[in-house]
Amino acid sequence: MPGIWKKLTFSLASVVNIASVALIVVALSTEKWVTGKILCKTGADLVNASDAELDKFKGDIYFGLFQGGKTKKCGLGSRTTRIYIFPKLVKKLNGGLHMIIILFLFVAIGFALVSLAFCIYNARKIPYQSIKGPPGIYLWNFIAGLFGTFAVVCFIAAVRHHRLIERVANFKEDFFQLVVLAEEFDFSFWLCVAGAATNGANFIVVAMSKIHFPKIQIKKPEEPTGLVLGVYEKEKEDDSVCFTEAASSFDGSLSGKLRELLSISGPPLKKGKSRIFYGLHEDFPSVVVVGLGKNSPGFCSKENWYNCKENIRAAVSVGCRALQDLEVPLVEVDPCGDPQAAAEGAVLGLFEYDEFKKKKTFAPSSGMEAMRADMGGAATVCSSIVTAAALKLPVNIIGAMDVALGSAATGVFTNSDWLWKQLFKASIVTGDRVWRMPLFQHYTKQVTDSQLADLNNIGKYSRSGGPCTAAAFLGEFVTAPHWAHLDMAGVMSNKDEIPYLRKGMSGRPTRTLVEFAAGLCTEP
Repeated sequence: MPGIWKKLTFSLASVVNIASVALIVVALSTEKWVTGKILCKTGADLVNASDAELDKFKGDIYFGLFQGGKTKKCGLGSRTTRIYIFPKLVKKLNGGLHMIIILFLFVAIGFALVSLAFCIYNARKIPYQSIKGPPGIYLWNFIAGLFGTFAVVCFIAAVRHHRLIERVANFKEDFFQLVVLAEEFDFSFWLCVAGAATNGANFIVVAMSKIHFPKIQIKKPEEPTGLVLGVYEKEKEDDSVCFTEAASSFDGSLSGKLRELLSISGPPLKKGKSRIFYGLHEDFPSVVVVGLGKNSPGFCSKENWYNCKENIRAAVSVGCRALQDLEVPLVEVDPCGDPQAAAEGAVLGLFEYDEFKKKKTFAPSSGMEAMRADMGGAATVCSSIVTAAALKLPVNIIGAMDVALGSAATGVFTNSDWLWKQLFKASIVTGDRVWRMPLFQHYTKQVTDSQLADLNNIGKYSRSGGPCTAAAFLGEFVTAPHWAHLDMAGVMSNKDEIPYLRKGMSGRPTRTLVEFAAGLCTEP
């Protein structure tokens, strides 16, 4: 939608268009386009009237584009008659020129109305085409003003060069000859001139809509901002505090005050621990320093992840949660040498899914009596659980993968070494680890060797190798040449195993899958 200033200017342009149309309509309908003094020459010549006696032979005349009137004096009194241009008088005049004047004025009214419609449109909506914006309004006003000007010029030519007043005055005069002594354009003519001029004035009004005024911003009180900075563990007891680049720069701006406070406030920060300082900097009332562990970048083959990335995620999440407990609304985070890992730690550490949480807590009153209600819903739930248990469905229901791997990694069953390498590489980057499980023919035989059906989803042994036989069972239905089955029964929830995730549903291994998809997009 257009702004207030544009609405005001286009609304004003609409008023100007309405004024233009009104002025021309009034000019067309009134009779005072031109007025003059006429002399009855025949009567004055008969009596050989002198200058003093000529007043008895002087009359008045006025008319517009459609009608008018005249007062004729021939010495013995005055006689007033009405003048009607149409239908007979126009034939005695320059009829073509007179009709052109009227036609031009109606065209001017039409284009002024078009401009009015476009002004109203621009006042309500943002134009999506230039012809509907200011250029269009300029065009319609220019055409309306041009035709109005043509009408005025043509009327002046008719009066000055075609002796219009004399022709009108002598219409139906068989015995007397009337001559024009004086003539002037009256208010109806000037109304038409004003109507044409207002279209030109609209150029200025519409041009004002392009003026951009600076926005007046009311300065709001600044919200307190917290800062999370990282510090590495000392390699030796005698080493000084080892800051990250951002923390070192911040400490330099304080002339080493942060380093001094860290030294005197307690033992060196261990990995995943934090310490809060207040009032160090005017822009950051609360500063949290977090321990990043040892500065040992690189891949850890034992853990199948980058230690530095995991340390950064865990440390940053601890710092952000500390500021969240202080109700600090804005937090700035030290990149700690890996901006992506720092951002992940900040977001994941503060995220908490609460869409299903009740907006209000309804507590029973002290006097409420317990009663036996309808048990149909409970019976349905029990039936579902009993049926699932009887079928011994292995994946994610019995949780056998949780028994095998726990919450350390997602189990991956795949028939493709290439697919496994891509998933494994993605998990190393995210720290959301995966582990390849066996997909031997041994398990396939257990589900395909059955006398009762084509496939047996529980295998020969009810509890042995449950996830593997489940994957083999699923593999029998897959038609793609490369496939993978991820069993996330052990990682779907988090207690305190992953320090930068909240308790509850963990969302794992979503980040690994996203990184896997991104890797496929960039794979040559």
